[in-house]
Amino acid sequence: MPASFGKYGFIGETKHEFEKEPTWYWMIKSVTAGMELENSKFLAHRRLVMGPEGRTELPPTAMEVAFEEIALTFAGTNVPADEEKPVADGGDPIIVIGTSIEEIKKTLATFPREILMEIWRAIGASYPFWGPNDPNAI
Repeated sequence: MPASFGKYGFIGETKHEFEKEPTWYWMIKSVTAGMELENSKFLAHRRLVMGPEGRTELPPTAMEVAFEEIALTFAGTNVPADEEKPVADGGDPIIVIGTSIEEIKKTLATFPREILMEIWRAIGASYPFWGPNDPNAI
């Protein structure tokens, strides 16, 4: 049973069923203050880029933010690691619960952009302060 904080919200999970593969789902954790802290540290991180005028600091790209938010909120999936063996038939999911944030990001890097953006939009629909700024633009 999810923890309840009254009118402040609850801590639980949201199930997103994919548009083009409705038997597949992605579980999204509710964003907690601790996750907000991790994300704010990530967003404050600057990349150093060398250019003609010297060193420049740039904020994370939108894609980097998508990877971070998807990894932080990952709570499980039945997207199969092997399309020939669905999770329901004993196959392994593409990402297992308990996988590290960095390993989740490595796996996300293998996803088609369209499925990654669908997950990120679902996060924004569940938690309005996360996800893309303009879900229609991606």
